[in-house]
This record gives sequence, structure tokens and C-alpha cells, in this order.
Amino acid sequence: MSTVMPFLRRNALALFVLAYASSAAVLHPGVFMDIFPMYVRKLVVLSPLIGFLALLSVMIARYRSEGALSPLLAQAALKVFWPALFMCLGFSAFTTFKLAIPGVVPFYLDPVLADLDTMLHGAQPGLVLHKLLPEVLEWPLTLVYGPLWAVVWVGGFFAVAVYGDRQLRRRYWWTCALSLFGLGTVLATALSSVGPIYYEAVYGDPRYSDLTAAIFASGPGGQVQGVSTYLWTTYTTGSNSFGTGISAMPSMHVAVATVQTLAAFSVSRILGAVLGCFALCIQFGSVYLGWHYALDGYVSALFVACVWCAVSALQTRRKAAGAMVEPDGLTA
Repeated sequence: MSTVMPFLRRNALALFVLAYASSAAVLHPGVFMDIFPMYVRKLVVLSPLIGFLALLSVMIARYRSEGALSPLLAQAALKVFWPALFMCLGFSAFTTFKLAIPGVVPFYLDPVLADLDTMLHGAQPGLVLHKLLPEVLEWPLTLVYGPLWAVVWVGGFFAVAVYGDRQLRRRYWWTCALSLFGLGTVLATALSSVGPIYYEAVYGDPRYSDLTAAIFASGPGGQVQGVSTYLWTTYTTGSNSFGTGISAMPSMHVAVATVQTLAAFSVSRILGAVLGCFALCIQFGSVYLGWHYALDGYVSALFVACVWCAVSALQTRRKAAGAMVEPDGLTA
């Protein structure tokens, strides 16, 4: 027992991700085995970005310590290898469970969310944004919500992997892991919903027909319609594809943007302010493009902030108690 408990504490994060992935593989083996290789292949495509961050880590370490190059390169490789592996495992589990949501809890909550959203804002937030946002900003908002979000997410994840502050790395990865599980699996299943863009298709109610018409008539409307059709087709056919699954509440786009913002503020106020503006754009985009109710983003941002603060408080408490700083469980 004297050796088991320290081992569990040192590797708690890795064990948590492994348990999450293992549960997905056991409960939905066929889906998980389809999805996991897809994430690995995507990660290979992103390897130049990951390699650049690892090289940057080596350059910084060499500048500070003037150590031998070979050990530094090996250390940098380990810094990104384990996070990359656990990222693939965690997101494979997340996607597996997301695809399983309608079979576990059929979509049901949208009428309640729609009523609350309208009551809270006095109107449908999506229609309000379409009236306020100039046409010239339609494409930039769509690009921020899509490609730029993915770059910021992956780039930020591996930038943290090579960042020197072990406590920040640990706080960041625990927040990511708990948010992925708590928001993306537990709450997404319990609050099973599809969002405004699929409201009529699921419930037969044209409540959001004006919004969808405005979305499809906008500049990026054809692209949005193509993505929505793709997601709906994979849902109706039961296909296991990368990045698929329909779930509105809560918004993982906003969750990711929020954790990136919190990590950025830990490094620099200016960087935090930039990422904070980015997170607001993601929230606006999720509503403007019809993927989410505004409430979806509010819940996600609040959940992530609470987890971040809880992990920070625990770290402070352990430090005050004189506990040694533990490895983050994802690096050598």
C-alpha cells in the first residue's frame, strides 16, 4: 500500500484518461476501434506543428542550460509524445460516447433550452446576431469558429506540453480531461439535444426556420449547410467518422476556447486578453451559425472556469501543506 498510493497520485491524470478511453472501448468497441486510428492519422498530419513546438522547447532549454543537444531532443520528444497519445485516446473516447448519445438518451431537451434561451435574451439570440453583425464579418466569424479554433486548440495543447511551468501544465490537462469527460460525455448525454440547426428535423417544429434561412442565405451559408448535411447523414446512417456526432448542450467549442483563455492569462495578460476575445467570437459563432443555443456556451464556460479554479485551489493547498510538486503524469 505504501508504494501503490504514491504511484496512483503521480499518475492519476494518465490513469484517468486511460480509464475514460477503456470504458469507451469496452462499451462501444466497434465505434472506438473505428475512431481511434482516425485521430492518430490526423495527429500525423499535424506532426510538423508538433515538431516545431518540440524544437522550440529544445531551443529554449538549450539557451537556459547550455546542455547537450541529444538529451534535450529526447526530452522534448517525450514532452510531446505522451500528450499526443493521451490526446488521441481522450478524443477517441469523447467521439465514441458522443456518437452513442441518441441511442442512450434520445434527443429531448431542445424545447426547454429554446424556451430558456428566448426568455433569457428576450428573443432568439441567433436572429438578433444576424441583424447586428455586418455581412463583411460573416466569413471571418465562420473561419474563426472552424479552422482557427482547431489550430488554436491543437497548437495551444502542445505549446503547454513544452512550456516550462509544470503546475500550469498539470492544471491545464486536468481541466481538459475533466471537461471532456464531464461536459462532453456526462452532461452531453444527460442533456441530450441537437441545437437550432436541427430543431425542425428532430421535432418537426419550424421554430428556427427563420434562423436557418438566414444562415443558409449568408455568405458562408453553403459551407454551413454542407457541414450540417454531412453530420446529419452520418447520424442517420450510423457512420463512424472523424469529428462527427450531434450534441448541442454543452458547447465543447466554447469549453476549449475557455480553457485556452485561462491558460493564456496564466502566461500573459495580453495573451489572455487576445484569447478572451477569441473565446467571445467562438460563443458568438456558435449561436450565429445555429449550432448551439447561447446557454450551451454559458454552461461550458462556467463549468471550465469552476474546474480550473478547483484544480488551482487544490494545487495551492498542497503547496501550502508542503507537498512536493508531482509529475503531471503525461511527461517523463
